[in-house]
Amino acid sequence: MIYKFKEGYRVTGVKAQDVGDELQRLRDRDGKIETLLLVNEAKKKRSPIHNAFEWDDSVAAHQHRLYQARQLIKSINIIVEDRPEPAFVHIKIDNNGYYQSSEVACKNIDEWDIAYGQSLRLLESASSSLEELDKVASRVRKAKRTSVRKVRKSVDKAVTQLQAK
Repeated sequence: MIYKFKEGYRVTGVKAQDVGDELQRLRDRDGKIETLLLVNEAKKKRSPIHNAFEWDDSVAAHQHRLYQARQLIKSINIIVEDRPEPAFVHIKIDNNGYYQSSEVACKNIDEWDIAYGQSLRLLESASSSLEELDKVASRVRKAKRTSVRKVRKSVDKAVTQLQAK
């Protein structure tokens, strides 16, 4: 099989073909791929996926804490008229991101446009994922194609409505 990274996706220090081959080898060996197994295999310096991971524990621990911080911020809701709403939204400008009070972001036109655009990109990504699933289903699970296409059509409709602003 020929493996390539998805468009826009790069992993420093490894080739997509090597990653795909290694993932398939592990899947063939174990019947599935589990993340813990993948990390354990990648620890071996001769592994073709070794360089895809951060092995400096202090750097990796810091990155994990940043991940935990993002999860913590995203876990907080405010209650408005007896309904939960996200307290904060993520705003990303270039490669810099921060969280803003949802209310402030909705009132600030620049932050609103950024958050709106990010939501649109997430829906477009969902549509792309469903398109990929549809391609696989056409070969493997033909009976499931109808439901995948129906959901994708709904997502595409949402994308179109958001694009219309």
